[in-house]
Amino acid sequence: METDSTNNYARTLLRDKLPIEGTVVTADKQTNGRGQRTNSWVTEPNMNLTCSYILRPAFLAAKDQFLLSAAVALAVFDLVSAEIEE
Repeated sequence: METDSTNNYARTLLRDKLPIEGTVVTADKQTNGRGQRTNSWVTEPNMNLTCSYILRPAFLAAKDQFLLSAAVALAVFDLVSAEIEE
Protein backbone atom coordinates (compact mmCIF):
# COMPACT_ATOMS: atom_id res chain seq x y z
CA MET A 1 0.00 0.00 0.00
CA GLU A 2 1.15 3.56 -0.68
CA THR A 3 -0.01 6.38 1.57
CA ASP A 4 0.93 9.93 2.35
CA SER A 5 1.42 9.04 6.02
CA THR A 6 0.68 5.98 8.14
CA ASN A 7 -0.27 8.37 10.96
CA ASN A 8 -2.82 10.12 8.73
CA TYR A 9 -4.24 6.76 7.66
CA ALA A 10 -4.50 5.63 11.30
CA ARG A 11 -6.25 8.91 12.17
CA THR A 12 -8.76 8.33 9.39
CA LEU A 13 -9.46 4.83 10.73
CA LEU A 14 -10.03 6.29 14.19
CA ARG A 15 -12.38 8.94 12.81
CA ASP A 16 -14.39 6.75 10.41
CA LYS A 17 -14.35 3.35 12.11
CA LEU A 18 -13.57 1.76 15.43
CA PRO A 19 -10.34 -0.16 14.82
CA ILE A 20 -9.45 -2.88 17.28
CA GLU A 21 -6.78 -2.29 19.90
CA GLY A 22 -3.36 -3.05 18.49
CA THR A 23 -4.18 -2.30 14.85
CA VAL A 24 -0.99 -1.68 12.88
CA VAL A 25 -1.02 0.46 9.74
CA THR A 26 1.86 -0.32 7.37
CA ALA A 27 2.89 1.08 4.01
CA ASP A 28 5.26 -0.04 1.28
CA LYS A 29 5.77 3.62 0.38
CA GLN A 30 5.08 6.78 2.36
CA THR A 31 5.12 10.11 0.52
CA ASN A 32 4.47 12.68 3.24
CA GLY A 33 5.20 11.12 6.61
CA ARG A 34 6.19 13.16 9.62
CA GLY A 35 9.31 12.67 11.67
CA GLN A 36 10.18 14.46 14.87
CA ARG A 37 9.64 18.21 15.05
CA THR A 38 9.41 19.56 11.47
CA ASN A 39 11.22 16.67 9.75
CA SER A 40 9.48 14.76 6.99
CA TRP A 41 9.63 10.98 6.59
CA VAL A 42 9.52 10.00 2.92
CA THR A 43 10.39 6.43 1.93
CA GLU A 44 11.37 4.53 -1.17
CA PRO A 45 9.07 1.65 -2.15
CA ASN A 46 9.80 -1.55 -0.19
CA MET A 47 13.02 -0.17 1.34
CA ASN A 48 11.86 0.96 4.81
CA LEU A 49 9.68 -0.13 7.69
CA THR A 50 6.86 2.38 8.03
CA CYS A 51 4.04 1.76 10.44
CA SER A 52 1.74 3.33 12.99
CA TYR A 53 0.14 1.52 15.92
CA ILE A 54 -3.32 2.21 17.30
CA LEU A 55 -3.16 1.68 21.05
CA ARG A 56 -5.21 2.97 23.96
CA PRO A 57 -3.27 1.82 27.02
CA ALA A 58 -5.44 2.58 30.05
CA PHE A 59 -2.51 1.77 32.33
CA LEU A 60 -0.32 4.57 30.93
CA ALA A 61 -0.77 8.29 31.54
CA ALA A 62 -0.64 10.49 28.42
CA LYS A 63 2.46 12.22 29.79
CA ASP A 64 4.29 8.86 29.74
CA GLN A 65 3.40 7.88 26.16
CA PHE A 66 7.06 8.09 25.12
CA LEU A 67 7.75 5.01 27.27
CA LEU A 68 5.39 2.96 25.12
CA SER A 69 6.94 4.33 21.92
CA ALA A 70 10.41 3.44 23.20
CA ALA A 71 9.32 -0.09 24.17
CA VAL A 72 7.76 -0.71 20.74
CA ALA A 73 10.86 0.66 18.98
CA LEU A 74 13.14 -1.64 20.99
CA ALA A 75 10.92 -4.65 20.29
CA VAL A 76 10.97 -3.93 16.54
CA PHE A 77 14.76 -3.50 16.68
CA ASP A 78 15.15 -6.87 18.44
CA LEU A 79 12.89 -8.61 15.91
CA VAL A 80 14.60 -7.11 12.86
CA SER A 81 18.07 -7.78 14.31
CA ALA A 82 17.19 -11.44 14.88
CA GLU A 83 15.87 -11.78 11.32
CA ILE A 84 18.96 -10.13 9.81
CA GLU A 85 21.28 -12.51 11.69
CA GLU A 86 19.47 -15.53 10.23
